[in-house]
Amino acid sequence: MPAIVDRLSANVACPRRVGRPSADYPRPFAGYRFIAGRELCQAAPPADRRTRLAEELGKFLGSLHAISAAEASHLGAPTDNLGRLNIKRRSEQTREQLLKAAEQGLIDYPTRWERLLDKLLSVCPEPRRACVVHGDLYSRHVIVEATESCQHEDARLAGIIDWGDVHVGDPAIDLSCAWSLFDVHGRQQLLRAYGPVDSGTLTLARFRALTHSVTCLVYGREAQLPELELASKDALHWLLEE
Repeated sequence: MPAIVDRLSANVACPRRVGRPSADYPRPFAGYRFIAGRELCQAAPPADRRTRLAEELGKFLGSLHAISAAEASHLGAPTDNLGRLNIKRRSEQTREQLLKAAEQGLIDYPTRWERLLDKLLSVCPEPRRACVVHGDLYSRHVIVEATESCQHEDARLAGIIDWGDVHVGDPAIDLSCAWSLFDVHGRQQLLRAYGPVDSGTLTLARFRALTHSVTCLVYGREAQLPELELASKDALHWLLEE
């Protein structure tokens, strides 16, 4: 992270202090410069107050994904060891999570999202190791500026936190936020700011947004995180917008 932080267009949680395990504390740890603001799901600006945020996030992802796989690997970035775009495994998990969400009363019927999943599976390409990616970009890791009028003014990006999943992977993993954080208008704004994206990457991004959002929905209920639960419900409805 210290090698790339100055090339990114937003504040990021870059380690300033790194500690190794010792008798005093048995695990590695890191210290970061504080990024003032609120998690996006906590601030919860309405969809029509996210236009500026979409543009800023698109530009940020463009600057991040400009770092090639070769350079990122040279700097020590690992590859994806969690199978975030393992199509078969993630689709099976998504069907299970949709049923669980319906059983818990979080969604009415899973049919609409099952149909979307089937549609995406019919055209999903194989993921690539193309560039450096954040790896876990969702509403708890996007920090927006804390203002008293976040419901009436456009949200502004304060920074991106939690880089523990950074790796060399497919840009679709991060671009999934175009569906999980924005309605169709915000998504278009983000993609315009980001730059050209091929249809295969867009399909994978939508697939990732679906698999991740339904998982976050169930997790939000089980972990008693109502703000994440509501944000995940929004994401699932935005995913159905063409």
